[in-house]
Amino acid sequence: MVLDAVKAANEGTSTDSSEVQIESIILDVMHEDTITLMVKTIVDRWDRIDYAVNAAGVLGNNQRSTDTSTQQFDDINGINYRGAWLCSRAELAQMLKQEPLPSHDGREGNRGSIVNIASQLGIVSRSNAPAYCGSKAAVIGMTRADAIDVSSMCFWLFLQVITDDGED
Repeated sequence: MVLDAVKAANEGTSTDSSEVQIESIILDVMHEDTITLMVKTIVDRWDRIDYAVNAAGVLGNNQRSTDTSTQQFDDINGINYRGAWLCSRAELAQMLKQEPLPSHDGREGNRGSIVNIASQLGIVSRSNAPAYCGSKAAVIGMTRADAIDVSSMCFWLFLQVITDDGED
């Protein structure tokens, strides 16, 4: 049943089962209005956002800074960093309105969890990828800063750094 839910999510559809409910929404993270609509769609269906994964990304242009145009730089950072920031910001705004979830052990519950996907190149970098590496480093820094800002409000923000041999 969980596998069916994940398959449906990968196809950009929603699914319900006794084990899991997934809503996968494919959108252009460069446009704030589509992100606002995404949050509204989720809240209209479930009254809250419990978990979010921000995984939008684009590979770099494999060029040095001196060979990268302003437009290439803006495109890479617009999707990888600004897109993650817009999504995370909208999700956090909704989660701030929510009551904490009950916990299994009596501790105060959390209001939701967000996972922002980055890359190992946001930490270690490589040649011919300054725009890409910088965009992924920005996602890491943003996630850390947001985690500090909301840590007293019962949130969990996670950073998933991809550490395979590819860029993402």
